[in-house]
Amino acid sequence: MKKLIIFLYIFFALPGLPKAQIQTYTSSSVLKQGKFVKIAVTTTGIYKLTYSDLSSMGVNPADVRIFGYGGEPLNQHFSTAFPDDLPEVAIHMEKGSDGVFNAGDYILFYAKGVNKWTYNQSSDLFTHSLNTYSEKGYYFVSSDAGTGKKIEAKTFPSPGGATVVPIESFTDYYVHEKELYNLANSGKDFYGEIFESVNTFNYSITFPNIIVSQPIRVRLDVAANASTSSTFSMQLDNAQTKQLNVPAFNNNSYQKAMAARGVLSFTPTGNAVNLKLVYNRPNSSARAYLNFFEINAQRKLKMDGTYMPFQHTSLLGSGSYAHYKLSNATASVQIWDVTDAENIGRVETTLTKDTLNFIAPATTLKQFIALDPSQSAGFSKPEIIGSIDNQDLHAMPQAEMLIITHSRFLSQAEKLAQAHRSMDNLRVNVVTNEQVFNEFSSGTPDATAYRRFAKMFYDRAKTTGTTADAPKYLLLFGKGTFDNRKLISTSGENLILTYQADESLNETQSYVTDDYFGFLKDNEGSSISSATLDLGVGRFPVKSTDEADVVVNKTINYMKNANNGKWKNQLCFLADDGDNALHMNQADNIARIVEESVPAYKVTKIYLDAYKQEINASGETYPVARKQMHDQFAKGLLYFNYTGHASALGMSNENIISISDILSLSNTVLPLWVGATCDFLQFDNRTVSAGENVVLNENGGGIGIFSAARPVYANENFDVNRYFTDYLFRKVNGEHYRIGDVLAIAKNKVGPQINKLSYVYMGDPAIKLAYPTKNVVNTVSINNKTTSDTLTALSVAEVKAEVTDLNGTKITDFNGVAYVDVYDKKVSITTQNNNNEGAMTYTDRPNVLFSGKVTVTNGDISFKFMLPKDIKYNFGTGRINYYAVSDNDYYEAQGNYENFIVGGTNASVEYETDGPEINLYLNSLQFNDGDKVNETPQLIAYINDKNGINKVGSGIGHDILLTLNNDPSQSKVLNDYFESNANSYTDGVLKYKLSSLSDGEYTLTLKAWDLLNNSSEKTIRFKVVNGLTPSIFTVSNYPNPAKDGTTILVSHDRPETVLKTKVEIFNLAGAKLWEFNQNNADQISWDLRAADGRKVRGGLYIYKVSIQTTNSDTYSKSNKLLIIE
Repeated sequence: MKKLIIFLYIFFALPGLPKAQIQTYTSSSVLKQGKFVKIAVTTTGIYKLTYSDLSSMGVNPADVRIFGYGGEPLNQHFSTAFPDDLPEVAIHMEKGSDGVFNAGDYILFYAKGVNKWTYNQSSDLFTHSLNTYSEKGYYFVSSDAGTGKKIEAKTFPSPGGATVVPIESFTDYYVHEKELYNLANSGKDFYGEIFESVNTFNYSITFPNIIVSQPIRVRLDVAANASTSSTFSMQLDNAQTKQLNVPAFNNNSYQKAMAARGVLSFTPTGNAVNLKLVYNRPNSSARAYLNFFEINAQRKLKMDGTYMPFQHTSLLGSGSYAHYKLSNATASVQIWDVTDAENIGRVETTLTKDTLNFIAPATTLKQFIALDPSQSAGFSKPEIIGSIDNQDLHAMPQAEMLIITHSRFLSQAEKLAQAHRSMDNLRVNVVTNEQVFNEFSSGTPDATAYRRFAKMFYDRAKTTGTTADAPKYLLLFGKGTFDNRKLISTSGENLILTYQADESLNETQSYVTDDYFGFLKDNEGSSISSATLDLGVGRFPVKSTDEADVVVNKTINYMKNANNGKWKNQLCFLADDGDNALHMNQADNIARIVEESVPAYKVTKIYLDAYKQEINASGETYPVARKQMHDQFAKGLLYFNYTGHASALGMSNENIISISDILSLSNTVLPLWVGATCDFLQFDNRTVSAGENVVLNENGGGIGIFSAARPVYANENFDVNRYFTDYLFRKVNGEHYRIGDVLAIAKNKVGPQINKLSYVYMGDPAIKLAYPTKNVVNTVSINNKTTSDTLTALSVAEVKAEVTDLNGTKITDFNGVAYVDVYDKKVSITTQNNNNEGAMTYTDRPNVLFSGKVTVTNGDISFKFMLPKDIKYNFGTGRINYYAVSDNDYYEAQGNYENFIVGGTNASVEYETDGPEINLYLNSLQFNDGDKVNETPQLIAYINDKNGINKVGSGIGHDILLTLNNDPSQSKVLNDYFESNANSYTDGVLKYKLSSLSDGEYTLTLKAWDLLNNSSEKTIRFKVVNGLTPSIFTVSNYPNPAKDGTTILVSHDRPETVLKTKVEIFNLAGAKLWEFNQNNADQISWDLRAADGRKVRGGLYIYKVSIQTTNSDTYSKSNKLLIIE
């Protein structure tokens, strides 16, 4: 059946008609064919490649060409055009006396390093910006791209009547900057020298032919951590001293130091500029840091060295011309105009004695280099990196989804892309980050290259007016780090770049964000907090191919939507205590929005302050709430939302969900996680955060997580959480949004705000939640009444319902099961104010009157249940929640109904005194009293009574209660774990996994009540053996005989346990044909193909299943399989 794919364009709009673009793009990259060799430079200047160098690179020296634009940081703003693909760099060929380019000759070319200098006319200073993504700039050398571009003679227009001013000086600049420490592990700034045990550092810089009558100006950037204001002193030549004040540290735990920046002016005494920088420590605990200092100095325009850059600023904006007079020149000296690096020209000059003269316009800044090409030894050679593979990202077709991956994960990225193509009908382009750099940042790592790549597809769609062609989702495939250049060895893997804030000292104002890669409009890039997302961005924070396999397999399995069940109807909101009930109020506000807008879902509220807080040696705990939360994961959730405090190690001060909890999760169905909290998803550190482990956990966790990677503010958190949750459950044109759509909408709805930038999504942004909303369960009648009826305690209610499509038409071929939950009235719950920081009151439906599974036949549902004696006798509206699934998994449906009243009692009931019948087992029905079990066994209880089982919990002492070793302090209420059998309210099963027990002998006693409040109990004995080997009872497969494939079923005694499972297929000669490994014994399928991919021939085969826990020996069992052709 063809899939109908509807794309949603709420969060951005492309114009309906073509519009002129600022940026243009070539249809193919220069790298698409031919041999290209990558080279690298560190500083801006003139570089040399000899004939021999070119030959050894495999390049034809006579036809050499160079492409690229080096390593300066890319302009973040898209308001002006940026270089597309790889512009060619003009070269100079120094051919020697024979005029032929051959052995002994060389080429010269101008290349840019990683420091970009910009002139600020208001301050009359040149200031630098450092590339924070790379320590090198890159170019590409080839001889397969036609005739090369040479540096040609250049003339400037005649000055005419304009004023011509003689120029015999220029501004030179210098920067000292060591990149050693990032004080907050966040932001772009790295600091160098530390002033603590050493308070003084000396620096000596030479400016040849400095003009001593003109001041030098030093721009100093420092930071200090001192309880009082402090000062830096800078001294020139041990004489002139200037000071820079640093504010007092405000003792804010999020503030790592206080920054200060100033310009200090000195009078030079000679070419050597000797500076002493002293931190005047106000106390012994003070510490300070140097970020950088820049120097602007005036020099005589006098040739010095092999090449000399120069520029003059005094005539800018004047309309005048400058008559440059370069002294100490020879006839071999040339002047190159490098103002436009793509169009470098050799300026025509005249030589008078030793002075080289030329006239050029001075209204705008011109940058020149004087050089003597004949002085071979004075030019540096670039680093030769090596040949690259041909590529052509510019020729890629339009796509809805873009995946940028580290090359390490290319096969996994392609596997995921193919799944989206085949299952979602999405067009997907997969590229490596290195390929993106090569075509969009001259081979130099730069986060803006990712944006430029995505913008190409965005702009092309905009140009044609074809909205459907625009990219909607970007997946970054690889972990990142705050240290994009890997300056610190312990900073973690740098696989896919991160975008870091400019702020690097205040953690609440600093951020790491993947939003940056989704800002694609022409006017965006300079103000990050006010930009709007044009696509949804997600990331897989993987470091290894094993982790990549995990996240891809989890994602594809989720996309298959094969694991249907009641979990799809379950949402959970967890809220922290304290802060005047702020977190609980925020969580409840959002939960109520969901309850009102999509009432068919069951919303579970776990608000910590509603539970008894216990205090022990390890601190404050909420054991009941913690257990309930973890049980929610075990039973299955579609969506989990947390509001409160957290860290990279877990949620809440009471460790309701710790990193170790997440690592040990083995939930077979995967919820989407949201954490409106601090630091939980700090993915750019070496240590893997708790949030990352949600998606990296091979055995469970979540399908994705949206949370903050930095400290964030609660009020702003509420905004992004509210919008995200609201739009996650909205529909447009009958379709739900994909997660990436929701991400973009939520962030754009929040508006200009720094706080939201810290929220990142780990997961595939192109997936859609497994919503069960294609069809509806509608209640037809209760007790044969189509209008409201009243259900009383101890009465038997009969409910009829039907499954319809969204238009209300009954689906007569719907045959399957429906899961039904009937709830008592809403109650008001006031929290306990455990911390004396304020309580809150909220409404919930904690009391379940009936929970069971019923048959759906031809779209019809009918079931009966008895109301317990322990209902609330006041009258109020009850509620029914439905989830239904057909036997062939083709149909799903959900529904709810509240048009009935619960209250009062049935006066005509017949009473009896017998309690329920209880049968207890551990791990399997093969359990016998006194058997050995593992340390976390699963209790299985079969309970039946003709008057039903009481699981309401509102009557004092009438709960289903489990007690360990007859110790009341080790009793647990298990009402929520009992589920009635299909089409029955009189019997059912309870399954509950015990917490880890130490070795030894134990007893378990289960007490249960019927709906008349008659009780009975049953006790079993067992012995815990840590590391006990699991047992396999049977292995079977279906179909058998098999023709196209088969599924292997394993019956064992380790339910809800991570089992290392290995399946091996052998022929009758004992040769192994196939092996499969996974961490559970469920859903093992074989396509009847051997390890080499070929389908095995018909005949009889042996399959062997082996299982073991993380601390046990292996248990194996075999069976036979017949394959027919």
